[in-house]
Amino acid sequence: METAFIISVGDCEPEELERFFLRNVRSAETLYAEFYKKKHATLRSRLESLFAVLPEEIANPITDDRDGLIAEIVLTRNYLVHGDRRLRASAARGDRLITLTTKLGALLLSSNSILRHQLEDFQMMVHVLKISCEPHLSKSDQAARKGLARHLRNPM
Repeated sequence: METAFIISVGDCEPEELERFFLRNVRSAETLYAEFYKKKHATLRSRLESLFAVLPEEIANPITDDRDGLIAEIVLTRNYLVHGDRRLRASAARGDRLITLTTKLGALLLSSNSILRHQLEDFQMMVHVLKISCEPHLSKSDQAARKGLARHLRNPM
């Protein structure tokens, strides 16, 4: 089973951006189901499991606040899918939704690569993180990304 996901999002209409985000959420659910075979897992636990397969030098460039990122993805998905007006103010929109979509795409690319043992995809992931995520990274995220790039140039 192939898992399709969006890694980077350019200029697009808000509705299209929402579709890209939700496509990545569905891809995370599909990837989880393929490798973990659990039918009744929450989106939060699925994302936690995908992060869990990543070495720190891969996970840290995506975010230095895993729990916060996962919570924001879940909240935004719940708003977009269920339309709960109480979540509207907290749901990601605009540039923040672009960031969430990109970071979720980086998580999918990384965990998919590890789960499928396709290490050559790591080089593409480093490129995606540099172009797409760097403007949104904290100083510790940037240091971790640089460490990952060094690791990929000089593997053990």
